[in-house]
Amino acid sequence: MNALHMWLAFIGLGIVTLCTRSFFLLLGARFQLPASVQEYLKYAPIAALIAIVIPEVFYIRDPTTTLYTFQWQWPQLIATISAVLTCIITKSVLVTIFGGIAVYSLLKIFLPVI
Repeated sequence: MNALHMWLAFIGLGIVTLCTRSFFLLLGARFQLPASVQEYLKYAPIAALIAIVIPEVFYIRDPTTTLYTFQWQWPQLIATISAVLTCIITKSVLVTIFGGIAVYSLLKIFLPVI
């Protein structure tokens, strides 16, 4: 693949991205989503967040183990539990993020490698 093909791919992908992301902004007044679709779209952010977080928390590096194997020394799991508790207690996104990162960092530093 030469430089011309790369530039054509970049420009083509940019145009496709621009069209798909600006569709609702440009035609929003003329195009109404049904109420049921709008109701389902309310759950899209939390579904995306779960899809990103859950595999990271329960990622198993050893292929001989199963997903249900519990090890208390998983820093991801302990930091996630502490972040959820922090969120429940403080109701602050910023405190939750910093608290989770702090717990994860401390665990990665002080716990032995599994």
